Amino acid sequence: MEKKEKRTGEAKLMKGNEAFAEAAIRADMDAYFGYPITPQSEVLEYLEREIPGRHGLVLQAESEIASINMIYGAAGAGARVMTSSSSPGISLMQEGISYIAAAQLPCLIANIVRGGPGLGTIQPSQGDYFQATKGGGHGDYHLIVLAPSSVQEMADFVFDGFRLAEKYRNPVMILSDGALGQMMEKVILPEEGSLPKSVPAWATTGKVIDAVKAGKIRHFFLIGGCDGAKPGRNYFTRVAELVPKDCVILTAACGKYRFNYNDFGTIDGIPRLVDTGQCNDCYSAIKIAIALAEAFKCGVNDLPLSFVVSWYEQKAVAILLTLLYLGIKNIRLGPSLPAFVSPNVLNFLVENYNIKPIGEPEKDMAEMLG
Repeated sequence: MEKKEKRTGEAKLMKGNEAFAEAAIRADMDAYFGYPITPQSEVLEYLEREIPGRHGLVLQAESEIASINMIYGAAGAGARVMTSSSSPGISLMQEGISYIAAAQLPCLIANIVRGGPGLGTIQPSQGDYFQATKGGGHGDYHLIVLAPSSVQEMADFVFDGFRLAEKYRNPVMILSDGALGQMMEKVILPEEGSLPKSVPAWATTGKVIDAVKAGKIRHFFLIGGCDGAKPGRNYFTRVAELVPKDCVILTAACGKYRFNYNDFGTIDGIPRLVDTGQCNDCYSAIKIAIALAEAFKCGVNDLPLSFVVSWYEQKAVAILLTLLYLGIKNIRLGPSLPAFVSPNVLNFLVENYNIKPIGEPEKDMAEMLG
């Protein structure tokens, strides 16, 4: 596709949704993740048509839940990101928006409101006012909300929204409605590329890999899994406390509550304790390991990475089976081995995956550091 000429503030006749999308491109948006829903589907359609040959990525996610979590990840990497939806779609995004606000990450969200509750109607409405202005999700935060009254403001507020989001590290919502999204008016668009942008110091932009190459991070430990009342689980607390100050701990699921109250500090601004979530999020920790392996062009088993899984007959089963499926070896497991494993299966796991029960924390730590 031929390169488009640079545009400088010309007037156009556009729908509100189209003006919003065009302004986002001109604001140097890095990525848009969204899912079609009436009456805002033109945002996604316009971006898919206009982004090629210009700056930015546009991706139709499999759901509103997926799109807001893509926003979460990209925002954490310092990207200028945006999504849009309409009332029931925004409701599905509430947990993700809560996470983004709690993590103090900037992003732009457009709600082209339609009638509710639930699927309601595709007709314009203003029923999402309290949801937008009072927080949403589980509370403890407020969105910055901009409410356009014209197609011109649909475009202007994109630039204002990104500025406010990045200044205050908080999600910004443009609260429009179906009428304004579909209405056509003359709009004067801002100059493309005129909104300053830089990579923030807090962004996760490969600093971990640089720290490993510089010798500042020596080893990674994945310490997590299920928790329980069985004696011996103080092992995991002690192992975490023994982790040297030039090493990073990845943790997930309830096993983290054995030690996540400690202040492990940072390595050049990189947290030494990285919490990837609960049981269902454990794959995030595995994805981090896979990304490190790809960055260093080696297998996961060749990384300076040790797995210490706290066992209980719950979702730890899924965690262990996932690790085995991916070929992960040298896993330490305790305080007891899985009850469903027969002696023959256990021998197979030991011989092929070198699974071993936990021992004394000091001895295990010395072995893991090699």
